[in-house]
Amino acid sequence: DQQALLDAIPDLVFRFDREGKYLDYAGSSEELLVPAAEFIGRSVREVLPAELAGRVIHAIGEALRTGSLQELEYQMEVGASVRDFEARFSPIGADTVVSVCRDITDRRDAERARRAWTQEVQRREEAEKRAELESKIHKAGRLDALGRLTGGVAHDFNNLLGVIANYASVIRSSTTDESVLRDIGEIQEAVRKGSDLTTRLLQVGRNVTAEPREEVVGDVVAGICGVLERTGGDTSVGLRVDVRAPHAMARFDRSRLEQAVMNLVINARDASPASAEVLVTVDSEPGHPPSNTGEVRVSVCDSGPGIPEELRDQVMEPFFTTKSPGKGTGLGLSLIHI
Repeated sequence: DQQALLDAIPDLVFRFDREGKYLDYAGSSEELLVPAAEFIGRSVREVLPAELAGRVIHAIGEALRTGSLQELEYQMEVGASVRDFEARFSPIGADTVVSVCRDITDRRDAERARRAWTQEVQRREEAEKRAELESKIHKAGRLDALGRLTGGVAHDFNNLLGVIANYASVIRSSTTDESVLRDIGEIQEAVRKGSDLTTRLLQVGRNVTAEPREEVVGDVVAGICGVLERTGGDTSVGLRVDVRAPHAMARFDRSRLEQAVMNLVINARDASPASAEVLVTVDSEPGHPPSNTGEVRVSVCDSGPGIPEELRDQVMEPFFTTKSPGKGTGLGLSLIHI
């Protein structure tokens, strides 16, 4: 019957008069905070704490005045714990209100746990972002200092190259010996390449680039790879050039491209096992016919083990290297990454 149904629901249902007197109740008596005999026929002011009783009286009055549902949430001590409740008040006559009270402690605990977890996630994300920003600022300051140092060294080294070039010119003008002239030519070519390198170092230090010119990309790449094949030293790692776009042109800094290819090939060779191969490919990007000036892709691939995941963020840093002392400075990739 209806009473059995009311007794089975987990909520407590109270009926109040206009003055806030308990008329009766339905629901499990185990949920009552005080025995029924102690509040039926009594006012909420006699049963509940004063602040809560005032809120209940106000909700009853508003429900009767407006004819609409009124809600309030409150806390009460139940045994040794504090529980959360919500109560809804609805008018069922001119002077009577029914109230449904529900224990929402578990729901509130879940909401608090969710908010705490969300705040913790946000705190961790903010901490990670702050750490990343601090790392970037620290890295930028370190790179700026290294750039100034690199520029100063390059300037002094360029002066030394100038002295070597002058002496080579004097010797060339004072001899007709073909073997000596060939040697002088090699010295002057080395000076030219050294000058290009110091120019690149100065550009790194001052964060500037040379004026680009329009050239055939494949010719420049094939030329520097030819030099690398002749001067590769004692290595069993092969070098192959595949120019798929022989007529493709683009505007670029020749010395920068030569330096990039040279450094990538040397790094690939050093990291590759014996009998491996380094492949340098020149190809036009999709949508850019080889006969037109446009974007051209130069790629350097090797069959080595690759860069470990934990080192990939460091390989572009100046002086970072995995080589043993005396085997390299670590400037190879940083010089081509601006």
